[in-house]
Amino acid sequence: MVYGCCNRTVKVLFFTSNLLICLLGTIIFAVSLLANLDENFAHKINETNGLHQYHASLWIMVTIGAFLFLVGFLGCCGAIFENITMLTLFFIIVLVTTVVEVVAVIYVITTKDELKTLLYESLTEVGSAEDEELQKLKPLQFSFDCCGATRETMNRYIENNLCEEELRNKTDCFTAIADHFESSGRLLMMCFGVLLIIESLALIATCIQCKAFYNQRPIYYA
Repeated sequence: MVYGCCNRTVKVLFFTSNLLICLLGTIIFAVSLLANLDENFAHKINETNGLHQYHASLWIMVTIGAFLFLVGFLGCCGAIFENITMLTLFFIIVLVTTVVEVVAVIYVITTKDELKTLLYESLTEVGSAEDEELQKLKPLQFSFDCCGATRETMNRYIENNLCEEELRNKTDCFTAIADHFESSGRLLMMCFGVLLIIESLALIATCIQCKAFYNQRPIYYA
């Protein structure tokens, strides 16, 4: 057992937080897996218009649940049994996850303008297609509450009656999508900042515990 009020407090907080993560991962994993294995549920969701594309996301939730369970399990067992090996695995997983997240965020930030240009070129190509091809944009118009592919091609959609009455006064789809990703990006950056702080605290707490567990080991003299 570790000595010192600070070390014991860190151990209890670390164990409690990882226990909650482990339970959360178990719930997500179990619910998502049962939903996937339930043939009636899968049949209904595939038949429901607009929901069939979300069926694959349930398997992603299964993976996320399993990952959270693994991380929480290593953290819990490493803290309660004062096992340095488990805490080292926990540290490595959290560190690798943090590095991947940082690289992904940097990539998104540095390629944001390129992605926006690619989106504009793609929508311009859609808006410049033959009249009968223009209706392929309808699902996007309803999803983002917009009219026309770009500002330059909006009139074509209005002339071909491809914008519903309530959509004709809305902005074009490129602007709507760009604004949506801009606002979503700010929210994601805030979430990433909070997540980075939590992961940093987890790494620091792991180091504190490993040092405390190592120092309490009996020393044998030859």
